[in-house]
Amino acid sequence: MPRPWHLFGAALLAAALTSTALPAAVAATVPADEGATAPPGQAGADQIQWPQGAFRALCGARQGAQPDRRTLRLAAGTQVEAVAAKVSRDRQGTLLWAGHVVGHPDLPVILAADNACGSGVPRVAGEVHLGTAEYTIDADQPGVSTVRRLPSHRQASLKDDIRRIAPPVGPAAPRLKPLPRAAVAAPVIDLLIGYTPATVRHTTGGAAALDLKVKASVEGANKAYADSTVSARLNLVGTFATQEWDGDDKDLEGMLSALSDPKDALYSSDFGVGARKMREDKGADLLHVLTQFTPAAGTTYTAGIANTPTLPIPKPATGPSYSTEGQAFGAQQSDTLGTYHLAHEIGHNFGLNHDYHTDPIEPGEEGYQAGNYNPYYPDNHGFLPTDRTWTDIMGYTMACDDEDECETKLWFSNPLQTYDGKPRGVPLGKPGPADCVRVMNLTGPVLAGYRASSTSAVPARYSLTGASSNTDGGTVTPAATGLFDKGDQVTLTAYAKAGYKLDYWAVDGKIQSTRPAAFTVTMDGDHFVTAKFVKSTVALTRLPATITKVSPATGSTKGGYTVTLTGAGLSSTTTVLVGTRTATGFSGLQGNDVKAVDDSTVTFTMPAWQKAEAVQIATAAGRTLTASADFTYVPS
Repeated sequence: MPRPWHLFGAALLAAALTSTALPAAVAATVPADEGATAPPGQAGADQIQWPQGAFRALCGARQGAQPDRRTLRLAAGTQVEAVAAKVSRDRQGTLLWAGHVVGHPDLPVILAADNACGSGVPRVAGEVHLGTAEYTIDADQPGVSTVRRLPSHRQASLKDDIRRIAPPVGPAAPRLKPLPRAAVAAPVIDLLIGYTPATVRHTTGGAAALDLKVKASVEGANKAYADSTVSARLNLVGTFATQEWDGDDKDLEGMLSALSDPKDALYSSDFGVGARKMREDKGADLLHVLTQFTPAAGTTYTAGIANTPTLPIPKPATGPSYSTEGQAFGAQQSDTLGTYHLAHEIGHNFGLNHDYHTDPIEPGEEGYQAGNYNPYYPDNHGFLPTDRTWTDIMGYTMACDDEDECETKLWFSNPLQTYDGKPRGVPLGKPGPADCVRVMNLTGPVLAGYRASSTSAVPARYSLTGASSNTDGGTVTPAATGLFDKGDQVTLTAYAKAGYKLDYWAVDGKIQSTRPAAFTVTMDGDHFVTAKFVKSTVALTRLPATITKVSPATGSTKGGYTVTLTGAGLSSTTTVLVGTRTATGFSGLQGNDVKAVDDSTVTFTMPAWQKAEAVQIATAAGRTLTASADFTYVPS
């Protein structure tokens, strides 16, 4: 846990949620309508109903499409509208939706859905972060998720949530100088998650619900990495049920010792031995175990703990040598698992410390502990701004001036990035350095090398680069950066400067048929995407036409019925042809009564055809072919 939790009454476990005051730009009040059917993603006071097809629009390629938006009602009268930054599918077919509240990139929204593209209702888990409030969406059963608001106010003394691991003391070795930022690579850290049997038994929905919760948390952690420019990514290699844990379910420190401390009596227990064997079998670099327990009202408790090596050292290729590969474990409470807790505890595995208010480095200061200062990575701290109004992933809200108003930002300290015009960290060489991203980009490859992956076939990953073709006119912000799996849908956003407007998008040099400010790319290969900006007084480039839908797509050979073409760039259409493409153009018949309704719609009357077969419909502007689509004639 990044911090102890203080339970007030039954707030954490309450099924029914109360309406919460949110920033005006985030919250919206909706009229009660008990008789209405909730659209996909909306909910009652404490549940979200997910009808069949709620995510089906995301199941195919969406090149150039607007990013997916959906409304989530978190409590009676309170709802948020979220927009996707990245949509992907994992090896098991789970749809992973990573985005944020519309207009608030610093308020993440994560969803994980099983059966998103199947014939039944989806099963969905996720989380919504609103700065001072966090909602978790539990996948209790297919079609229905329970929404819980996690408490944010903490009044408790600090508890240690890390197990620091210092390098061995031996023959004099030169102290390492702090290194500059690492070149961006793409280390993949294989993560394995275990559940104690009691956790599975006491979780509504069992292992299936836990699996989705974990997948959403991993996706959220990877989004935090991407948003912070951390080069590493987590790869969930699997989940499993551990052997029975004989200790107290709340004893996370005992669990961690059983996993990582050979001197602990429980290190040789079935629990410890079995979990480490599963790690070896899966080739996992990191292993974290979840336990479920219900604290008594008014008590403080630890929600997570992890090994924190001072200097992560790779596993040697051959021969005995010291390595921190045996200190790559964590234990967490399942109810509070989410992006924040998972990313925080794994942050400790990277070698990160808390903010300076929580982990002071001067002996004699309240809260000082040996190890708060890391001579190898002195900038391994979370960042707390001078006004102490928010913390990042490695911070504690209790470090803020007013914990009730303190916001948790799901990013890592990085002085090269800004929030509200101010740096989100302090560079090395200045007092109080805080640059977790620099440290993670150095230690990430070490973690990724702890174990060789047990998966022989490495899936193809593709690179995406987004840029402005003329930086005087505007910029392009990748909503997510780095390498992506085949089929991932990634959103890029164009921002025009004053006096300019977006002219067009080009993918690998090919001008696209739409010009939305937010442009979605489906990763089917390496892509270089550019946005062209022009002055506001300049006429826009005519975009190429495209047909995305033909309705109906089949019809009688007799003809005489109206066909509607839907797409983009169709306003200049003067002719519609039916037939086949040739080496020099098109061969076929003209449609009748052609009408360009607007830029996205054309209607015409289908001509009769001599036999039942597949043909093409082509639009033309004058004598220039502009777009085509398939149509099938059927017998009369």
